[in-house]
Amino acid sequence: MRIGIDLLWVRVGICGGTESYIRNLLDGFAEYDKQNEYVLFAAKDHVRSFAKYADKPHMRLQACRVESRNRIRRIFWENAFLDAAAARCRIDVMLIPVYSKPAAHVSGIPYISVIHDFQALHYPEYFSPAKRCFLNASWKRTVRTSARLVTISDAVRKDLALHFPSAAGNAVTIYNPVATSCCGLSAGFIERRYGIRRFQYVYCVSSMLPHKNLDTILRAVRDMPNICLVLSGVGRERSLVHKLYRYQIAERVVLTGYVPDAVRDCLYENCRLFLFPSVFEGFGMPPIEAMRRGKRVVTTACASLREVTQNRAVYVEHPFSVSEWKEKIQYALTLPEEKVPFEQYEPCEIVRQYKKLFTSLAVENGKRCWDVGDRNEQMRIYEKIYDIVSEQERSAGKKLGYEKRAFLCNVGAHPQIVDVSGYKNLTNPEYCQALYMAVYHRLPEREEYQKWSAFFGMDSPSFQKKLLKKLAASSAAGINRIRLIHDPYVGRYRGIKYWLFGACYGLTDKPTLRQIGKKLPQPLQKLARKVLL
Repeated sequence: MRIGIDLLWVRVGICGGTESYIRNLLDGFAEYDKQNEYVLFAAKDHVRSFAKYADKPHMRLQACRVESRNRIRRIFWENAFLDAAAARCRIDVMLIPVYSKPAAHVSGIPYISVIHDFQALHYPEYFSPAKRCFLNASWKRTVRTSARLVTISDAVRKDLALHFPSAAGNAVTIYNPVATSCCGLSAGFIERRYGIRRFQYVYCVSSMLPHKNLDTILRAVRDMPNICLVLSGVGRERSLVHKLYRYQIAERVVLTGYVPDAVRDCLYENCRLFLFPSVFEGFGMPPIEAMRRGKRVVTTACASLREVTQNRAVYVEHPFSVSEWKEKIQYALTLPEEKVPFEQYEPCEIVRQYKKLFTSLAVENGKRCWDVGDRNEQMRIYEKIYDIVSEQERSAGKKLGYEKRAFLCNVGAHPQIVDVSGYKNLTNPEYCQALYMAVYHRLPEREEYQKWSAFFGMDSPSFQKKLLKKLAASSAAGINRIRLIHDPYVGRYRGIKYWLFGACYGLTDKPTLRQIGKKLPQPLQKLARKVLL
């Protein structure tokens, strides 16, 4: 089965928890699901950040002609063209990891959309009126037209049922994958970098948004003179620095700003306690990451936090109460470290649940669930067919003119998408045959083959460039909208000029003329028959 994943929305280093979620999930697909094939639709300005997946035999990186940082153009392209791109890649099931399911959905591909939270409904003050309208319209379209909805916690699923009751029966809860590993940095690193010692500080990952409830923690630290707080995710914003000086805790609070994963993990491993004061989370990865490392966590009982931490943390029932925070922090400091494995958040378990969802959806839509074994079996069948036909030709005293590798190269290929990287290891004669079959759907005629055979002595890159340049501009490529992808030699012809040439070529095609003729009024059809026939 071929699964498409939309990555166009990812803005590297900006999306926070949703970016961590999708990267953990992709790592899980790369390691634990080698039966399905994955096509990753990435924007051209961040495609390199996903380059490691292109090396996986069951994963393919599809760079799209849009930039994630240009949000308006990206949203337009995603809504107008992503579905068509998925259809060209013969996607069986499309996974949209956020709310941005394409509005143009005519391919019939079933879509799975992931709902992380409904922040704009709970905190409308964070968003402009235009953004709120856009989000509401996107959510309504997504819940109405998606074949399945995935919520990242039961709390989000209850929120979905509250705001969109008709979609509740179409939703399933699959938690976020949480991957933890040793950071590889020593405690001396953070002492040199931030001037803090192991087990001599409490750690917090937060932002300045009001629902993160950071001010309550700062006021609690103010009243606890023996506490040193290390805060990641927030830089030296003027309002925050001013608040630290007003509370007289500037010397006891270390602001790390945004830190790489390895540094963040090192801060997790060497802290005495982890604080997470947020009052609204769709899932909340940081407490899980800290508890897996044996750290005691003090957090609120709000939203999904009690659910995902499974009652294993220390909870503040009144999240804006400074006195309760002080009491719970003092209590947590008396507890020994305790590692909580949280096996249900392991990437292998989350991948298993997604695979089950993909398979059930494909079966419901009447699609055959192909895996790597199926494709290998298909290739073996075609090899056997070639060997039988070749043997019959030899018995008749003839030679089959179709080279075996050229024949097998186009097995299972899309009729309009020519992946040039799949032909690069062929010899020049094989390359000529395979590419002709991919573009023209026939072998080169005798005269054409003789003409190209004069160039078979060229080095492979030069010959491939010469042939690609010729075929990319051919009438067949124009009429059939042939796309040459992963082509290192010749840029694909694009734009209105190429489109018009294709349309003009199409007018010379007899089947096209017949289709146009059938749409004409009957009197005009009779007149055309008299004049032309």
